[in-house]
Amino acid sequence: MIQVRQKEESIKANMKQYGIESHYLDVLVSDFSLPLWRNDLKFDAIITDPPYGVREPTEKIGIEKENYTLAEDYLPNHVPSKVEYGLSHIYSDLLNFAATHLHIGRRLVCWYPLVRSEFEASQLPSHPCLRLLASSEQVLSRLVSRRLLTFEKISDAVPDVPLDPNAAHHNFRRAKKAEEIAINNIRRAQKVSNLK
Repeated sequence: MIQVRQKEESIKANMKQYGIESHYLDVLVSDFSLPLWRNDLKFDAIITDPPYGVREPTEKIGIEKENYTLAEDYLPNHVPSKVEYGLSHIYSDLLNFAATHLHIGRRLVCWYPLVRSEFEASQLPSHPCLRLLASSEQVLSRLVSRRLLTFEKISDAVPDVPLDPNAAHHNFRRAKKAEEIAINNIRRAQKVSNLK
């Protein structure tokens, strides 16, 4: 089930709340796995909260069949299929994007989900063109948290890192699902005991 955000749950609403709505430009929604920017486009900052698969699905446009082609007759009304976009791929794509599109000395700030008991700083996402400056934990529950990571771009020699071995090392979604099941079981038990 996909949860729909309320009207007041938006970037623009947050900026209005903090009195900086005049700095709001716009929001672009796209498939991050399919680059749409020119390589020479540069940013001073990238601030993002990638989907973890809890409130938002982690999907990208794709198809699991090999050598699939669509007849031209179907193209005008075609809605592309989606496939899973794993956390390791999301963060590898994000760090590659930042390495390509940030000016030297500028920052990428992003949230990174993890299982608290499995956390090791050495397992955070990394890229040879980015230096981790800060990592601050926000506890979400007894089992899971997320870390606010701040990276600085230190090099323009951008190698394409296909998949960061550290990205999404923690099985965040499995832990979150186990926690939800445990909470639902407790609630059911409480309802049963209230009926007695």
